[in-house]
Amino acid sequence: MSDPAFFSNDLSRVVLPVAGFSAANDSFYGPRAPNYAQWLAAQKTAIDHGYKKLIEFVIPVKSHVPLPDEVMNYFYALLTEEKKE
Repeated sequence: MSDPAFFSNDLSRVVLPVAGFSAANDSFYGPRAPNYAQWLAAQKTAIDHGYKKLIEFVIPVKSHVPLPDEVMNYFYALLTEEKKE
C-alpha cells in the first residue's frame, strides 16, 4: 500500500464507494480487536490518495463469520439507488 502506483488517479475515485464490513463481536477484526487497526490504516491510506466515500458497516451481534447477506444487501442498495437517478 505504500507504492503510489497501486492507486488510481482517475477523478471518479472521489465518488467510488469503498465499504468495509466487520462484526461487532469479531475478536479478530471487529472494532475492539487488535487487527482492527488494519482497517483504520487502509482507510487513512485511501483518504490520503483521494478516496472520499469510505463507509464502514459494523454488524451487531455477529462474530468472526462470513457476512454475505450484509454485503449483498449493500450492493443491492447501490444498484437500486443508481436506477432511481
